[in-house]
Amino acid sequence: MKTKSLFLAAALSVSSFSLAAMELANVKLSESIEVNDQELVLNGAGIRNKFFMDLYVAALYTSEKGNKAEPMIEGDKPMAIRLNITSGMITSERLVDAMNEGFDAATGGDTSAMEATIEEFMTHFEAPTNNGDQLTFFSIPGQGLVVNKNNELLTTVECEEFRKLVMKVWLGDKPSDRRLKRAMLKG
Repeated sequence: MKTKSLFLAAALSVSSFSLAAMELANVKLSESIEVNDQELVLNGAGIRNKFFMDLYVAALYTSEKGNKAEPMIEGDKPMAIRLNITSGMITSERLVDAMNEGFDAATGGDTSAMEATIEEFMTHFEAPTNNGDQLTFFSIPGQGLVVNKNNELLTTVECEEFRKLVMKVWLGDKPSDRRLKRAMLKG
């Protein structure tokens, strides 16, 4: 129960400072975000595009800047990946498909160990996804993952291995987009 309280507190206390650090694809990115009174700074950001179309802007927020993904994923410091949807081409179905492809890539094609968790997690993305929506994946080492959609709690997953798996979708050895990974790890 204590862990759930921590997750709820994390989900409800996410805020963005108004200072814009950069702008990509008409999305103003905050210099930092605050979660549970801890400041996470913009480490890097990039645009996910496909077939010459910008789909979303992804930003990585960390407690200290860095350019190596593995220590961030495996470490003991929180981080967040924030996606700002910039295209009407991103529907809930396409988002689910893309996440599942990311899970397959991050696990070398064998998601069986996390199959039930993935299936449950993906049910939270069935609501329509629209241009302008914002998803924040807040990674809490040792506890799990909190996901907000448009600054409202979408879901929590209390599983350390799943938290790492979600981070690997964007930052792992086989990320969904290598250029995007490099841009997020500019640190």
